Amino acid sequence: MIKSIFGKIFLLLILAIFLDSCDNDNNSGSPSPGGTGTENIWDLANQTQGLDSILKYLGQYPSLIELMVDTSNSLSVTLPTNKAFIDLLNSPEFPDNINELSSVHLEILLSNHVFEDQTIRSGMLVPASTFSNLNSIQLVVNPFPGNPAGTSGTLYLDAGLTELEIKESYVASNGFLSVVSDVVLDEGLKSLINDASSQSIWQLIQTYGRYDSAEKYLGRFPSLVDILSTPTVQTFFVPNNDAFVAFLSTPGVPDNLSSINPQILEEILKYHLVSGAQLSKSDLSPGDLLPTLQGENIEVNPGLGNPGGAAGTLFTGSLNREIEINGLPLIANNGYLNEVGTILIPPSIGATWAPLLGTNAGTIFLSADFSILAEAVLKADDYASSNGLTTLVDILSGTTMNTVFGPTNVTFNVAGIGVNDLTGEQWYEVILNHVVFSDVAPADLTHGSTWPTATGKDTLYTVVGSAINGLGIFFDSNGDYDYAAPDPTRLEAEIALPDAAINSNGRVYIIAGILLPK
Repeated sequence: MIKSIFGKIFLLLILAIFLDSCDNDNNSGSPSPGGTGTENIWDLANQTQGLDSILKYLGQYPSLIELMVDTSNSLSVTLPTNKAFIDLLNSPEFPDNINELSSVHLEILLSNHVFEDQTIRSGMLVPASTFSNLNSIQLVVNPFPGNPAGTSGTLYLDAGLTELEIKESYVASNGFLSVVSDVVLDEGLKSLINDASSQSIWQLIQTYGRYDSAEKYLGRFPSLVDILSTPTVQTFFVPNNDAFVAFLSTPGVPDNLSSINPQILEEILKYHLVSGAQLSKSDLSPGDLLPTLQGENIEVNPGLGNPGGAAGTLFTGSLNREIEINGLPLIANNGYLNEVGTILIPPSIGATWAPLLGTNAGTIFLSADFSILAEAVLKADDYASSNGLTTLVDILSGTTMNTVFGPTNVTFNVAGIGVNDLTGEQWYEVILNHVVFSDVAPADLTHGSTWPTATGKDTLYTVVGSAINGLGIFFDSNGDYDYAAPDPTRLEAEIALPDAAINSNGRVYIIAGILLPK
């Protein structure tokens, strides 16, 4: 039910909510429109009297506004009057201050009033007909068989709302706008508002479609799921779906988190968890340091000095230095779930990997397929640093164009070679033998072409033949291949995937095989 809306609207940014009680709302507004069908539903609503409250709350959700503005949609939108909101806040089953409602629950409430591809209009309702809103909650037209007494032409909801009256309706360019007498609050939403504390943080993440991405990637780490399910008091800053979309659109970041080195991904997810405290936005003071499961702190911006972001926002290793917490937390039985619109990056990862994004080094370190090669690079660089040599990271992230022919984890595993099987010095030589100091395009790899490697003493010899594990383009890395008497057993590797990544300083190929130096 609840997830149905968010699958459609999660790509748009969700703004932070600062909502006042609607006790002060009034019935002011410009004259009601004639409903000529030339204006979209959102513009029409803003010209209609008595809708100040609902318009104020909808204004915090660009995704819902976008639905009502898009003229390619066919909608019926039922907007409650200001009085309807005042009556709701005075009802016993609802908080008496809208600020006590989480941003998630408010969006669900607002979505209860939007119907796609259906006509809800006064004077055109057929008794017993049904309408289903974005959250799959059904309203039925009075009367219908077996229903309690209800005025003909009103709408019935099985949650104490038996006569939802349509006061007036207008024709829009993308559907119909109806002003209604009550706010649609269904039993499922009532339960979520009043009984959220019966669920763990992990269960809350699974409940709302806006956290589908977080659920997907957390699910890859059972130990994290276990922690979020235990009764230990904790606070989790959950990125919404938009946060993941923005992160994956960052240049140099793989377009699917499943392709990211799982060790890095796990560290990032751990950084969102603060143990031993349940913290809401109002609990945070400028300068606070929040210790995370990952081991590094999240800093609350002081608003002045260093780092200097807006007071109360979060400072991490992310490129966004002032991350907002969206509204109030969802309350779980083991702590608080706070929504953020930006993925929190540990400072160490941000400082180390951000400069590598968009380079060949970034591809190797971020890719799940190259995690063994990445570890080998680090081991080789320990040796290089100790011996005054240029590090591989500097080479692969520098401005000099280079091409990397990279063996994946599968290749190393098939060969039975692990990071600890070679010394740092050996790895330094081996990895340099997979690097050519030029931008080698696939069309350049012709039969017999040669490519000096970054070792300064070895050459890759290209052989084009019948494909075995890839494209049929092979390398001989030690010069023992005889073109006059071809012997495939003397070839060290075959290109499996050309241009696995094209970066600012070259490109990375995937090869099946390991290019050992002479």
